[in-house]
Amino acid sequence: MSSSSMKKEIYWLVGTLILVIVLHFFHFGGEGFQPGTQFDVEVFDTYFAMSSLYFLWPFAVSCFFLVYLVKVIATAFSSGPANLVLMITSIFLLLFTTRGSLIMAGVLQGQVLVDFATAMVVIQLVLSVLLAYTAFRTGNLKKYGW
Repeated sequence: MSSSSMKKEIYWLVGTLILVIVLHFFHFGGEGFQPGTQFDVEVFDTYFAMSSLYFLWPFAVSCFFLVYLVKVIATAFSSGPANLVLMITSIFLLLFTTRGSLIMAGVLQGQVLVDFATAMVVIQLVLSVLLAYTAFRTGNLKKYGW
């Protein structure tokens, strides 16, 4: 990998990180980066109060996933570092959907729970297939000198 292409990947990483920080700032304001700042999420009759910094990590992973998914598809899976970032964010999203399913199972009931569980399984299946395909394409890049 040449020095210019490595610089380009670093610019993509830094640009995506700046995007995450700016979007978090616009959503929560300057106080959103303080550990004591909280926001409420209402799911039916249940309120979740959480620190805005706890929201930042899944939000950042989701932003990185979306940006790099578009980039990897646009470059036809030919960039090894971009494929790697996409695979890492896919793994984190799989972990988040698993954890979210466990949390929401205690809140939801009846058909809503069944629909939510079905949606999570479909999302996990799509992420797993994307992860496997990206790993396969990245492995083929190694054969040709990535």
